[in-house]
Amino acid sequence: MKLIGRVFVILIAIMSLVYLAFSVVLYASHKNWEKTAKSMEEKIKPAEAERDRLTAEKNDLLRTIEMEKDAYQKTVAALRTKARELTEENTSLLEKNSVLESDIRKRMEVLTANNTLINQFQVTVSTLSNDLAAAQKNRADYLRDLAVQIGEMHEKAAQIGDIQKKNQELKQDYEKAKIVLDMKDLEPVPELYNRTPPFDLQGVIKAVKEGPRKLVLINLGSDDGLKPQHTLEVSRGAVYLGKIEVVKAEPHQAACEILSQYQQGEIKEGDLVRSKYKQ
Repeated sequence: MKLIGRVFVILIAIMSLVYLAFSVVLYASHKNWEKTAKSMEEKIKPAEAERDRLTAEKNDLLRTIEMEKDAYQKTVAALRTKARELTEENTSLLEKNSVLESDIRKRMEVLTANNTLINQFQVTVSTLSNDLAAAQKNRADYLRDLAVQIGEMHEKAAQIGDIQKKNQELKQDYEKAKIVLDMKDLEPVPELYNRTPPFDLQGVIKAVKEGPRKLVLINLGSDDGLKPQHTLEVSRGAVYLGKIEVVKAEPHQAACEILSQYQQGEIKEGDLVRSKYKQ
């Protein structure tokens, strides 16, 4: 009996677990239909509102179309009335044009008769005009030649005055330039100075570039008055090293080429550069 009781207890426990599992499954699959119905109502309300809005827009569009249709019909009627008025006006204008054409034909006949008389007078006037034109041409030729001669005379007189004034200015400039040259103990020969800087300059060589073309960089530039083709003297202490020629001048530095025909020593960075060599 104890064994049977134990079996029944185990079966009851197993059945309890089965019923519990069914309860859990049933609870999990259970739907709250009242909540679902409320959710559907909430979704239907916006749809109904949208339907009402679209219906109102449709009615507005129908009213607008009807109004535009009425306006179109009124416009067409007005245009038809205007067309009839223009047709009547055109007919009236055609009648007036016919009357004007008839009047113009009569006037043209009168003008033709007058032109015949005018042509006869023109022949006479033409003969007189030719004689007058010949006389006027002779007079005009004489006056033109006279005016040209007078103009040339005035022009030559003005040129003489300008030349005299220019000569006086050149004489004054020459005297001033001569005074400056004498003060500086210079010769009036430009070729002697076109390759020499106009100022007494002094600088140093910043760098020496190796290569087939011997170039150096100096710390003097266009702001110091240097231009391409200017020549400078190079020395180290009391030792004269040679000449360099400016190839390219920038505001604060210049690239120069070493003139081999004047070179008397190796030119290096730091050597002194002058516009005139002073021992």
